[in-house]
Amino acid sequence: MQDITAKWAQEIDQHASARETIREERAEWDKERSQWKAERRKRESLPEEQMKLELERKCRELEKEKAEEERKKAGSRWQDPQPDEDCLRPGTRRYTAKLENVPAGYNRMKACQETQAWVNGRWVTPTQCDDGGPFDGVLGTWIVDWDEGDCYSSYFLEKGCYGDPL
Repeated sequence: MQDITAKWAQEIDQHASARETIREERAEWDKERSQWKAERRKRESLPEEQMKLELERKCRELEKEKAEEERKKAGSRWQDPQPDEDCLRPGTRRYTAKLENVPAGYNRMKACQETQAWVNGRWVTPTQCDDGGPFDGVLGTWIVDWDEGDCYSSYFLEKGCYGDPL
């Protein structure tokens, strides 16, 4: 019986040693698995980081282009907008002006659409832009229906259009 007990004790020690080896191996595997996961996350995040960097680069380029356009456009301005003699309708008159100092290489129609003029106490962009070519330039048109209370031509009065100019 002592032999059996001694053999069991030896087997119990061997099993304990094997369990300890298994625990150590499992700990090593867990450590390797964690490293692999970290490396995979890093590899997977690279395209995302590259996309972020590319997006940031494009944003910087757009800001640079916008700043360049603003710099070019800075010289553009309208001559004093002039009102038409007649009204379009009661309380509404058309104003026109020529755009000047458009920098070379800058889109003239874009400058027209983006450059504001001071008309009857307000900064406004043109209602319409017409490009007359290199000699006539760009002409802007504004349809103004504010502060035009005196705009009641005889044509409208003859047609029976009366209104309070104030």
